[in-house]
Amino acid sequence: MRSSVFRRGLRLGAFAIVTLTLAVSATLVFLCYSQAQIFAHPPRAAATVTPAAAGIDLWRDVNFAAADGVELRAWYLPPSMSPGAALVYVHGHGGNRAALAEMRFFADQGYGLLMLDLRNSGSSGGAATSLGYWEALDVEAAFAFLAAQPEVDAERIALYGVSMGGAAVIRAAADLPNVRALIVEATYVNMLDVVGDGVQRRTGLPPWPFANIILWLAGRESGADLFAVDSEAALASITVPILIMHGTNDETVSVAHAERLYAAANEPKQLWLLEVAGHGGLIFSDPAGYAARVTAFLDAYLRAVP
Repeated sequence: MRSSVFRRGLRLGAFAIVTLTLAVSATLVFLCYSQAQIFAHPPRAAATVTPAAAGIDLWRDVNFAAADGVELRAWYLPPSMSPGAALVYVHGHGGNRAALAEMRFFADQGYGLLMLDLRNSGSSGGAATSLGYWEALDVEAAFAFLAAQPEVDAERIALYGVSMGGAAVIRAAADLPNVRALIVEATYVNMLDVVGDGVQRRTGLPPWPFANIILWLAGRESGADLFAVDSEAALASITVPILIMHGTNDETVSVAHAERLYAAANEPKQLWLLEVAGHGGLIFSDPAGYAARVTAFLDAYLRAVP
């Protein structure tokens, strides 16, 4: 009798353990899937203002297509300086082209601008976000559009990317030999490290295998190999001047990413770590410092005679 009860207890215990394991596993898979969906399908918000809200009168709404056919929308602001130096400005994950403070800053300096809505963002086409993989095609198309404008000197174009936009800019620059300079703000080395940090910080779980699962699932949603978005490796083949900017209190993308990018970049390179600033928005954290750093960099590499 006791033996029968004991065996029944063992079976019930084993059943409970298996049930709990399956429940926990299902919960973790669901959480991984949910996070992957957020990466691939962030909430889309079109710009609700225009450059006129920044006091800019001379601009136009433009559209063009990426190499894979995705229709892209942007604002084009012609340069007021001579020669016609210009920048492509690329927003981050879930953002759009309405970076009014940066737009006003560069317009005041006389630079031309192409304020781009990446695919699956703002008013552009596309059904999924790929964390810099396919977005590099958007940056390449934006560069080609800007270079074709009669007011723009095609030899004086810089790329400016924030967070995911920075990853897209770096990935594109490896295939754009005519880019004159790069500025990246709050940009990651790779998404695997970012996701792994987030998993560990929010749940206490180890990065592996959860970060790998999340990134793989997000890649399936976007049709991209997200493990191939490696800014650190891409910088090894890029020789144009680069300014890397990052907030030391960035909890989304650790400042260690900026330090690794700087170490990987070729000369000439600059690193600005802004104390107490968070993820992006450095122009608001330290307007004077931002103006000094960015102006000096662009004066040296976009305005200067080759």
